[in-house]
Amino acid sequence: MLCEFFRGYVVKLGMPYTNAVKELHFMSRCTVVEQTISLVVRAASLYARYSLSFWDAMILAAAIGAGADRLYTEDLHDGQVIEGVQVVNPFSSAL
Repeated sequence: MLCEFFRGYVVKLGMPYTNAVKELHFMSRCTVVEQTISLVVRAASLYARYSLSFWDAMILAAAIGAGADRLYTEDLHDGQVIEGVQVVNPFSSAL
């Protein structure tokens, strides 16, 4: 998931990679959710229920499993709430 951040920050926003590396070090203090069979099964359920791509469903399942109330992603609908997790597009001009 951090790979997607790096790509978006550097490629889409055109920010210096050195800034992205600093942000990655900051994010290294965050909780890491391991990929387990139960996570994949939960993602499969989200995939079917909400018509998500499987990759997006995996990210959402990890957020739910970690107890997150917000998920920053450009791939889902900004403002949407799925199973208690609010989707926030970090690239939205509203931020």
